[in-house]
Amino acid sequence: MKLLSRYEFHENLLYSRDHTWVRIAENEKPQSKVYVGLTDFAQQNVGPVEFVRILPKGRYVSRGHPFGSIESGRRIVLLRAPVFGLIQEINEELREHPELINVDPYGRGWVTVFQPFQLEEDKKEFVSKPEEVERLLTTTLAGR
Repeated sequence: MKLLSRYEFHENLLYSRDHTWVRIAENEKPQSKVYVGLTDFAQQNVGPVEFVRILPKGRYVSRGHPFGSIESGRRIVLLRAPVFGLIQEINEELREHPELINVDPYGRGWVTVFQPFQLEEDKKEFVSKPEEVERLLTTTLAGR
């Protein structure tokens, strides 16, 4: 686990430009399951999550397209798919406890599971090395 600036990042995860993380499930057939959630950076910037809305299981979503949204105060933030795939699972615990995204973004606060269709292609868009994550943060903060 690395702490870049004041944000927590895990070295075993992949990160998208939209500040979602991806964990490829172990013990699974290649490309069969990836967990997706919000990064610590994203959840801190959104603020206290009050509501989570995710497309239903069985929906196909293209990389970069919305698969759901989160509400915090008067803000609604779209969640963009980091992979092209099928929504396999939704974290039902978030319906009753959306604050899990803030409290445990890399654990119980995961959002959805995708069955990716072109993971090797999608992986080219992720960053994982500490210096790449730091550059992503710096670019994002500079664009504000």
